[in-house]
Amino acid sequence: MKKSKFIICENSTHWAFHLSEHCRGEPWRMNQLRSPVQSWKELERFPGSLVVWELTERTIGSIIESLIRATNCFPLARSVVVGTRDWCPYEWILREAGAVDAVFSPRDLGRLIRLAKRHFESVPIAPQSWNERIWSRLPWEKEHF
Repeated sequence: MKKSKFIICENSTHWAFHLSEHCRGEPWRMNQLRSPVQSWKELERFPGSLVVWELTERTIGSIIESLIRATNCFPLARSVVVGTRDWCPYEWILREAGAVDAVFSPRDLGRLIRLAKRHFESVPIAPQSWNERIWSRLPWEKEHF
């Protein structure tokens, strides 16, 4: 299995900014994407990823759908929902749909980082050939060549 990614699906940069503050010194890099379609493409390539979905009034339907789909199609992936405090009453609905956590304040991102550490430590990585190991350490993807 390819290495897992930390995927953030949001239209703003609010959560990515705050997460980058908390992720300094961590071995993973965040991959910020603007649409669920882009996030699905990344999940297909890296099925053990951690995906952070931004919840807004405009995205509520697609987020619920995405949580259910991610849980069913990518059992090694984990989904977390982030949003404003207005969404707190919906936390358990989001968890029922497949979110492993819901964060409604940047002050609670420490909890998300701890969850990410546990997730990335537990996702199995298949043995790689020498060629695959070299490509995996390069800063660009093999598909570009």
